[in-house]
Amino acid sequence: MLCTHRENLSKFGLYFFFHQSARIFMKHRLLLPVCVLLCNLFFTNLLFAQCGDRYMSPIFSSVTTVANVQYGSNITAEGQNKILQFDFYEPQGDTLSARPLIILAHGGTFVAGDENSADIVFLCQEFAKRGYACASINYRLLSTTYAITAMLSGQLTNVFFDEVVKAVTDMRAAIRYFRQDAATGNAYRIDPNQIFVGGASAGAITAIHAAYLSSESDFDNYTLAGVVPMDYINSNGGFEGTSGNAGYSSAVSGIINLCGALGSVTFMQAGEVPVVSLHGDADSVVPYGTGSANAFGIPVIQVDGSLIVHQRADELNIPNDLLTFPGEDHMAHDNPANRPQSVAFITNFLYNLVDCSNLQVGITPAVHTAAQAGIALYPNPAGYGTEVTLSFTGFGNQQVTVQLYNQLGQKIWQTNAPAGSMITMETANLPAGMYEVIATDGKQMSSRKLMVAR
Repeated sequence: MLCTHRENLSKFGLYFFFHQSARIFMKHRLLLPVCVLLCNLFFTNLLFAQCGDRYMSPIFSSVTTVANVQYGSNITAEGQNKILQFDFYEPQGDTLSARPLIILAHGGTFVAGDENSADIVFLCQEFAKRGYACASINYRLLSTTYAITAMLSGQLTNVFFDEVVKAVTDMRAAIRYFRQDAATGNAYRIDPNQIFVGGASAGAITAIHAAYLSSESDFDNYTLAGVVPMDYINSNGGFEGTSGNAGYSSAVSGIINLCGALGSVTFMQAGEVPVVSLHGDADSVVPYGTGSANAFGIPVIQVDGSLIVHQRADELNIPNDLLTFPGEDHMAHDNPANRPQSVAFITNFLYNLVDCSNLQVGITPAVHTAAQAGIALYPNPAGYGTEVTLSFTGFGNQQVTVQLYNQLGQKIWQTNAPAGSMITMETANLPAGMYEVIATDGKQMSSRKLMVAR
């Protein structure tokens, strides 16, 4: 049966099949290294054969932006009409007719921020350079005055619950907007079967609920003092809302959760979409574990943070990955020192999800190669004890910082090198597996996968 229907298995489905096989091989330890090597080789060949450098490395040098595109409108909690819009990012010169789309939402405690938030703009540009289409959306917000009034009247939890519902239904309208466009001309050239959502802080809370909260039964094991969840769902037009583009699906293929949280992990069910999270374990705004999300330094609502989300995902066999920043506070992923690792971690996760069946690897007009974008490796794959030569081109600054990360997102090596130079790296002390090499001069960044075999 496995062989007969092999073509229907996702890359993550295959991963879990081989993962379980490895557990069986644990009983026969002499065979375990063989199993691990075969699995690594299998997935390296599978992934690179399908996608090549696209979706992994910044193969495009420039990004085209279209600003202030309206995707809907709706009434805020204060009765004002809000125009909902996005900025669209795509690789300049790209000729592919159907690209995976990433929709990202900004943070700001649901009272501030917009589609121009610097951290989201940075991510959209990075992923557009890797071949994705990306949209940075705005959504309805509370005014600070309205939130403070709610706090003084003891209604802060209710007001924020309602605001989350509004933000979620706005994001769903954005998803539907792109599916509607794909069905009626596809001006943005997106693949409607590959839409990912994400965000930072409040935007991550919005995205993870847009993916996992979809029916009244999700509230069966959920209680929040003073709140009747379905009252707020119904008053906002149901789970899909009324922000526009009705009649199209708001389903997504995966979630990028940057220091966000879920009202309760009981909203997650087996078979739901993959999630990747990045979170500081000393976050004082959105808890890493279970605790209160805070606004203005005041506890607002009880939530389950990224750690609990990923424990639940493991229980349900939902593909997931979590990068923890030990001892770091809110928005740790956007710390300049963490940005290269953050981008690489998300990139690796999404690379395992995207479908490249419509992609002709190597035939990409107006696209720079990975080497021209900044970094080249040889040999790759590398055998035991092999010296890997790394070369760097296209960096504007004189000095390049080079870092090596393992599959857990842990930095295991770092050095500095002159831009335009060549250096060598020993592999004798590296276990077999996949690694990520990142080079940055503080303004530009390039990353490449490195396979170490035994």
